[in-house]
Order: sequence, then C-alpha cells, then structure tokens
Amino acid sequence: MNKIVFFANEICEGRYDCDVDASLWEPVIRYIFENHKTLEFCKDKIHTLWTVSGGHLRKKINNDELLTKVLKLVLPLYCGEGLVLYRGECRFLYENRKIGCCQYADITVLSFHAIKSITTGEGGAITTNDYNLFECINKLRSHGVIKSESGYPWEYCQILLGYNYRMSNVLAAIGVAQMEVLELRVDKKREIFSWYEEFLYEDEYEFMPELVNSYGNRWLTTLTFKTKDIQNIIDLLEESNCECRPLWKPMHQQPLFKDAVSITNGVSERLYNRGLCLPSGTTMTKEDVKYVSTLIKGIK
Repeated sequence: MNKIVFFANEICEGRYDCDVDASLWEPVIRYIFENHKTLEFCKDKIHTLWTVSGGHLRKKINNDELLTKVLKLVLPLYCGEGLVLYRGECRFLYENRKIGCCQYADITVLSFHAIKSITTGEGGAITTNDYNLFECINKLRSHGVIKSESGYPWEYCQILLGYNYRMSNVLAAIGVAQMEVLELRVDKKREIFSWYEEFLYEDEYEFMPELVNSYGNRWLTTLTFKTKDIQNIIDLLEESNCECRPLWKPMHQQPLFKDAVSITNGVSERLYNRGLCLPSGTTMTKEDVKYVSTLIKGIK
C-alpha cells in the first residue's frame, strides 16, 4: 500500500497526522474524491477531525475547490449545494462561534505575556457574554472610575478602588500585527515538539499528551522523567547555555497560600518534582533540539 492510499484510508477513518509532508495531502484528498464510491467513511469521526483540525488540513491541501467537493461527500447529514469554508476552521467556528466565545465558561482569559505566541509585552484580554461582568471588569481596569451622570464629558466619578489595567493602542497594535504569523508560529512550535519526541523516545520520558478532539499549540515543550534527577539536567543545560526550568510550582506550595485549605492527590507535586520545560524558541533548528536532547540523554 503506497502512502497516498494509506493516508486516504486514515482520513476516511477520521484520523489525521499533522506532521506528514504537506505535499502529500492534495493527492490524498484527490484520491478520496476519485474513489469515494469504493471507500467507507466514518462520517462522525471525520466530522470531529474537520472541526478540530480543518484549518490546518485546509492550509496544507491549498485547493478549496477540491476540498469542498470531498467535504460534501464525507461530512455527516450533509444535504444541499452550498458549503462555506472559513479560514482557520476549528470547532468554535464550525459551530458559528469563535475562540473566546465563553461557550463553556463565564469568562475566558488570554495572556499576552512576553513569552507567549502572541505578545504585547505584558497584559492580556478577558472575554465574557455576561454584561454585568463586562461592566465590572471595565470599572476595575480603569481605576474604578466611570463617567459622571451630570453629562459633562470632563467629569468622572471614582466608585471603587480599581487598577490601571488598560492596554495602550501601541501595544494593542503590536499584538494585532502578530496575528498574521500566528499559524506559522504554531506550526513551528509543533515541529519543535515533534523533534523532541523523535530524539527522546525512550520510556524514561513522558511528554504532555494532546487531548482528544484538540489541536495543541505546543507553546512550550514539557515532559516528565521517570528516574533522572531533573536538577542535574537543569545544571548541565545551564552550563551549556540552554535555558530550562521545572514545571510550575503548585499554588498550595506558594507562601501566600501556605495556610489555605488545599485538596490534593499528589499529581501536581509529582509533575513539579519530575517535570521540565525544555527550550522551545521558534528560532530553534532540528540540530539545536538534537543537541539539547543528547545532553539530556547523557545524564543518569
């Protein structure tokens, strides 16, 4: 069985390997279209695959006319002639919603810290569908100040003790400009993660898994070690000018919360004691990742 037939069958069963050479995907989709009468489709699984990874797959196929024809054949319960493709399809867009739509939460919080994939240096954003929460957040971010009911544009009233959490237009513009390269950055982060998986494949290493029906941005490559001393790894990498650090310290171990009630089962402590964040900058090459991996593998 050649690669095109193999990956066509994978798609028909609702499976998609995002690390496969992009040049293969148009021939795969064309094969499905030309042979759809003899193929069996797991339409519900294909539906899930498309809502989660459709945008990524569409970019690699780069042929909307062909892709639309195939989607009409493989999506469940589809009838009619019209089918609209949106750039960057994902589960939220497929359901006429967007990331940050607060479908499952009252508030969604986004971080634009300096080391994030999209950054404004500091700061972030909050989205909500609750108007009362929106008004409260607006007051808190602006010193607790509102416009006076007198109607004068220059008169303000401070009704509570707030903060100066407003983002400047300049920083916001920097963040918006980076949206044009977001997909490229996510692709690069995922590539770096796949390189680490390739070099650190032994049972000693356990990488953060990708959840079912999700498409991780792999912003930071993290893993846990079964037996290796992570402090020895940190020290050696530091000596070699390779920055890494442990996973985040559990909140109940922070001084601020030392007297607070905590409900734990040992998982957060184990991750902190056995886990590391590896170098993951988007300028890294495969040779860089191999070098870091070789250093790690050399430590007992």
